[in-house]
Amino acid sequence: MFRRILAVFFVTGTFVPGWDTSSALAQCEQPKLIAGEVSGGDYFGRHIAVHDDRALIGAYGDDHAGSQSGAAYIFHREGEAWIQDAKLTAGDTVGGDQFGYTVSIWNDYALVGAVADQTGGLMCGSAYVFVNSNGTWVQQAKLLAADLGHGDLFGVYVAIEDHHAVVGADSDDTPLYDAGSAYVYVRDDNGTPSNPTDDTWTQQAKLTASDAEETNLFGRSVGISGDYIVVGVYNDNDYGTASGSAYIFRRDDNGTPEDHSDDAWVEQAKLHADDAWATAQFGVGVAICGDYVVIGAHHHDGVGTDSGAAYLFRRDDNGTPANPDDDTWAQQAKLTPADTQANDWFGRFVSISGDDVLVGAYGDDDAGDQSGSAYFFRRDDNGTPEDPSDDTWPEQVKLTASDGAAGDWFGYSVATDGGYALVGAKWDDDAGVDAGSVYVYDVLGGYDCDSNGINDACEVDCNTNGILDVCDIAGSTSEDCDANGVPDECESIGVGFDGDGDIDFSDFSRFQACFTGPGPTALGAGCCLYDFEPDDDVDLDDFAVLHAALSGPL
Repeated sequence: MFRRILAVFFVTGTFVPGWDTSSALAQCEQPKLIAGEVSGGDYFGRHIAVHDDRALIGAYGDDHAGSQSGAAYIFHREGEAWIQDAKLTAGDTVGGDQFGYTVSIWNDYALVGAVADQTGGLMCGSAYVFVNSNGTWVQQAKLLAADLGHGDLFGVYVAIEDHHAVVGADSDDTPLYDAGSAYVYVRDDNGTPSNPTDDTWTQQAKLTASDAEETNLFGRSVGISGDYIVVGVYNDNDYGTASGSAYIFRRDDNGTPEDHSDDAWVEQAKLHADDAWATAQFGVGVAICGDYVVIGAHHHDGVGTDSGAAYLFRRDDNGTPANPDDDTWAQQAKLTPADTQANDWFGRFVSISGDDVLVGAYGDDDAGDQSGSAYFFRRDDNGTPEDPSDDTWPEQVKLTASDGAAGDWFGYSVATDGGYALVGAKWDDDAGVDAGSVYVYDVLGGYDCDSNGINDACEVDCNTNGILDVCDIAGSTSEDCDANGVPDECESIGVGFDGDGDIDFSDFSRFQACFTGPGPTALGAGCCLYDFEPDDDVDLDDFAVLHAALSGPL
């Protein structure tokens, strides 16, 4: 029953005897990511994306080809470690392009926006597709809009999934000045689906709002999931100046679901917050996964000026799943943290994966002015998994950096997938002023028995039974006769009483101090560990047991 002691730590937080592990959710902060070449002013982590075991992190301030030429970095996960795979740069990048301003990743494909590229004119922008070919990431295509113009900011936001890529151009002047647009590209595998190196990408559609107005900035944020695209329009004025909106577009396969080349994208819905008001900038951040869309409004004033909010919308097929034409989208939840305050800017970037939503609040002041935070929400089906209409999205855990500092802007960018949360801090100074960093959290559905917000799997479990030591003791799973917070089996004749893995002079000295001789007596502090029999004393019988276990020098 005895195992080697792993470590002894002080556990902080509020512990309540009679703990309930049935619904707790907590997180493990893993080593933060800083690419090997990152230096001051790179803004590494300004935008991040994650899919399965790969992460893509933008660093638009990288100077490899001139000031702010930009770069992006691929990391992959091995176990609990994230390892840098590649640094992505465009073949024709020059200073000022800001390659890496936005990023997206899906399987073996990476999409990187270069919002200030001047190939088609001043600040017209571009986007690049990279593919993983036998472990090496290579540039596959450069995407430009067919009608690209000066100042369009094509690439201000990007998203990729399967055969489609979406690129926002929020300052496009067609049909009106700065009305904005988004472009959809389709991938053709040229009949070799197992060989992605010969893929080609073709512009398939240009998306604009049916009710476009000047300076709406349609396309500032975009997302794609399956047959649906969401486009954020944070400067829409329907409910006052910059109240904001978002549009849903649906793919029409024209009766040929396997042939993407003839797809059309049809505007299906325009979304507003139920409590929309001026300057909220609803739509500044959007994300979509399946039937759910999350939309940020970081200037929402619900709890104070610019406290922020995020909104969950759900698609209802109205009982006709085979006929998407009658689908509707309705607000299901409004997300605001329990401790939100003015100027937290909650909702600038949002992410959704399955039942999980991650929202950044880069203005949070927990570790100093604008140190930042992020919040994790998880869908609760309320016991009716077949009826999503009564779902709720309760807050699960608040993420903050263990080394957070004022001005880091932790939470400016966020991404989540597969139970992992990535949070960017683009003004972190570890690798130089404003070099940036990204924090990784394993946000598990496991136990947090001491309610300190840290998953028990990340804390001390010296007997490796899957229960935190302090909860082992409180729940009587383990004894702690010397009341030092360490289960007795981790301080035993099998592991050494001083935790060094052997029975030696140190242990005999401790035994001598506890020796009482035969007969029940009051044992001194910590001496219960040496009553091996046990018979309420420390005597020669116990000494014989200790001597037989001798394994180190006397």
